[in-house]
Amino acid sequence: MNKSNRKKPILTQKELESRIWYRFLKVVFIGFYAYLIVSILFFTYASKPTISINQKKLNVLCDNGRKYILNEEHIFLSEVNMNDLNEENEYIKRICEYGSTIKFYEWDKYPTPENKNYDLKYDQHQVGSWLTPVKILILCFGGAFLSFELIKRAFLYIVVGKRII
Repeated sequence: MNKSNRKKPILTQKELESRIWYRFLKVVFIGFYAYLIVSILFFTYASKPTISINQKKLNVLCDNGRKYILNEEHIFLSEVNMNDLNEENEYIKRICEYGSTIKFYEWDKYPTPENKNYDLKYDQHQVGSWLTPVKILILCFGGAFLSFELIKRAFLYIVVGKRII
């Protein structure tokens, strides 16, 4: 192909830089990818492994020798309130002191013991693995980088005539 037959680009890259619409497009493009990167980081953080409690093995060992499975007593604890037992603490103290045969509507008749009269025994296990967030991070950042380059090169090819490869 002759150099004389080659089409002249619509705009050069230098001319593009002087256009306000091009600069605005670059800002939007960079803003979109900044948002994408932050989203990838949040998604990666959310997929990290967590510690979970097996509710079926959550036992209360009372000081008086009684043993209860909280799941069967309709008391459900999560990792969030394991260290800060407020309302559940009252119920567990009453169950240990008076037994679990008290009807719910009769609980106000029985005072809550002041001192803690039980120990919690529970089984913690990890849900998920660290491999998942690493995979997500590598794949998403790789995909974001490839799409960024592809869009940029396609745009420059269309507007400036710059070869993609």
